[in-house]
Amino acid sequence: MRGFCYAARTKSISRAAEKLRLSQPSVSLQIKALEQELGAQLFERRGRDIHIELPVTLGEAVLGARIDVPTIDGPVTLSVPRGSNTGTTLRLKNRGIAGANGGARGNQYVRLSLSLPPSTGEAFDAFLERWSAEHPYDPRKNLPTG
Repeated sequence: MRGFCYAARTKSISRAAEKLRLSQPSVSLQIKALEQELGAQLFERRGRDIHIELPVTLGEAVLGARIDVPTIDGPVTLSVPRGSNTGTTLRLKNRGIAGANGGARGNQYVRLSLSLPPSTGEAFDAFLERWSAEHPYDPRKNLPTG
């Protein structure tokens, strides 16, 4: 828990490791243990790369947006392209784990995930019904039927 607290305070796994006088992988392991306890994943490490799933609103996905993204070095601003979909993956270059003995850093990959509010309201529902009728689209039309 200390590793996570320091990482949260400093907004950086690297700085937390320095303050705790631990290696970055040790702090990463502490955070991994906390994720398991919470049942929620904050970061996934694959080699030197970091992967996260980031929820975005319908407006951010459709219209594009600049949003803050957590990284192991603290938050950075990411441009979400207009017309993004769930599964769109964006790369933050050199925002991953540093290589051994000063080797090149990995990247951070941000996978967007559309998140809708619990309730959209009657006006939005009516708009979406009209829009759907005027702009028919079937994302499953090319799937095999069987």
